[in-house]
Amino acid sequence: MKKLILSILFTMLVISGCGPSQVKIEVDKVPGFIKGEESNFILKVTEGDELKTGLSITATLEMAKMDHGVIEVSFEEVGKGFYKGEVTLPMGGDWIADIQIDSSDSLIEEVVTLKVEEG
Repeated sequence: MKKLILSILFTMLVISGCGPSQVKIEVDKVPGFIKGEESNFILKVTEGDELKTGLSITATLEMAKMDHGVIEVSFEEVGKGFYKGEVTLPMGGDWIADIQIDSSDSLIEEVVTLKVEEG
């Protein structure tokens, strides 16, 4: 949990120091929970009105109110501006995703909250 808090504080410092970014990250598909099975986690990345391609994206997932450790996710581009990662989660509930995008000219980090459904 300490890592998460430090990561959020660092993100706030980086974002406030770099000014507003035009890159927008949208969660297109929230991963679900089915015991022992992988689930797709899909992101849509745009810059202005353009879909952003050629990015290196990773995320770390932590449960919001319980300690299940940190789960690393790597994403691959599956269509113009869309990136898919596969993740096996230990349970449904509220998760926090710290998403890092590395493009040729910048490093962008965004923290989002996910509601993972069981099913």
